[in-house]
Amino acid sequence: MDLRNAFAEDAWRYPVAAGLGSVPFTVLCVRVTELPSILPVFLAGGVVGYVFGGRGVPGRRVGWRTGLVGSVAVLPKSVRFVSTIPDYSWSLPFSLLAGLLAVLFVGIFVTVFGGFGALGGHVGGWLDGSSDAANASLG
Repeated sequence: MDLRNAFAEDAWRYPVAAGLGSVPFTVLCVRVTELPSILPVFLAGGVVGYVFGGRGVPGRRVGWRTGLVGSVAVLPKSVRFVSTIPDYSWSLPFSLLAGLLAVLFVGIFVTVFGGFGALGGHVGGWLDGSSDAANASLG
């Protein structure tokens, strides 16, 4: 699948837009609390999962995509941290070890953001399914 065809599909376009839309809110949460917040990514994944609930695309899949794109918010602070490692390390082996561990933790953060986006997408898909069932029973 090439990139142009991927963004022609709604199953890619909406998660990317929602993930990018969650980035400013994640950055705001980081500035206020000094901790990475997954709540904006979870909510964005929930919205996308709700939108795709009846379209045959699993909410977890679009939520995962939303979370991965939303994890972009963690990267600037991570790059700044990795760039300051030589200032605090005494020798080259410690610098390399600290750099590798930092890259490992960035990977973990990206995976956690993707996971919480997928969880939000799953919840959004479930809400869409349960609201449709409730509406069908009323009508």
